[in-house]
Amino acid sequence: MRPTENLLFRLTVRFYIPSGDIVAVIDANTLETITELPYPADEVAVSPDGQKIALLGGYLYILNTSDFAVVFADSNLYYVENGIFSKDSKTFYFSTRTSHLNYLSLNGAVELTREIISTPNNKFTVWSVIPSSTCNKLYLYLKHYEEQYLFSFSVYDKALDSIIFTDSLIPGEGNIALTNDERYLIYTNPGRNDFTYPDPPFTFKIFNTGTLQIEDEISTILTSNKNDTVYFSVNEICLTPDNKLLLGTGLLEDDEVIICNLRKKEIEQTISLGGYRYLKRPTCQLQLKE
Repeated sequence: MRPTENLLFRLTVRFYIPSGDIVAVIDANTLETITELPYPADEVAVSPDGQKIALLGGYLYILNTSDFAVVFADSNLYYVENGIFSKDSKTFYFSTRTSHLNYLSLNGAVELTREIISTPNNKFTVWSVIPSSTCNKLYLYLKHYEEQYLFSFSVYDKALDSIIFTDSLIPGEGNIALTNDERYLIYTNPGRNDFTYPDPPFTFKIFNTGTLQIEDEISTILTSNKNDTVYFSVNEICLTPDNKLLLGTGLLEDDEVIICNLRKKEIEQTISLGGYRYLKRPTCQLQLKE
């Protein structure tokens, strides 16, 4: 099944997949490469209105999606990660592995603001964060200090100033993605490709944001065409805008990407980008055809 099989005929889906010094732009209808953007990046964020993308890593670039022209660039920021646009696409938030909350105002002249933020306690740092559309809740992927491999997925209620849900994760080092309707959040638990790390569970979890409960845990232990067992540890993820499909990259130096049908809750296919290389955070965009 093609990832956009049931979408309106005037819509297409793009995948942005960082790899080394380029970002591959993939047409999800044909799974062919549209172009390769010549920027080093570890992750890509797409604005909800589809008009801009942010390339994050050692630098920060904001590009128009119509012609991929650069509208903002900063090479002086420390390592930039975990970027997300506001729902109205007018603000872009990101972290720099510090206690700062950084954001860009994109409404007119681009302005950078940096603020100190505090976490509910000082025993962890924020690995990744997604705000709800009303910003009354923060969905957090946390790195804890009291145990070497301990991470957690947590929900922070700003009005209560407290964590209202937490799920401990070992070996952690994964990420989170929120569906467009904000009903579900998916998070991973891959660890590292390092023999000193505990084995990961080879699953990812689906969390119901309304009931504050884990709704399902999907296995990523697959069977190859040769009937071999493949242990695929999902690291970075993105969701199609219709909330139907999940795209996941792994930890190993491999070109394989999994496609999971979230409605059927099963791995539907794998795609190969050709050649062995480390794949980083993918991004999916719904785009009107010209």
